[in-house]
Amino acid sequence: MNEYVGALIIKNKKILLVQNAHEKARGQWSLPAGQVEQNESLENAAIRETKEETGFVINILRRINTYQFENPEYSYHVYAAEIVGGEIQYDPEEIMNLGWFSVSEIQGIELRPSISFIPDLLDPII
Repeated sequence: MNEYVGALIIKNKKILLVQNAHEKARGQWSLPAGQVEQNESLENAAIRETKEETGFVINILRRINTYQFENPEYSYHVYAAEIVGGEIQYDPEEIMNLGWFSVSEIQGIELRPSISFIPDLLDPII
């Protein structure tokens, strides 16, 4: 089974999202996320993917949840994280844009289906 990780980063009651540029999910917004590489820990994968997709260095605070998906079958591990360094930098062939969104703003943008749980998850948090 493939494993993916995502970093949930909240700052000033807003969540950091990236807008995908690759064809399969072009224009859709998601957490900084990606596939776990062979022999890589879930936490290190979340740190690496966040750096690749945003330019930010993060510290993992805790695991929030693991979501199971079918067709294709994969696990999606979500970690709460905080920014500890870096600056905005991303590959425009992978990421179109990034931004900070409130819960109400998230409900007005196109999210990747894999993170459709985000508004419900955030409601009690922020």
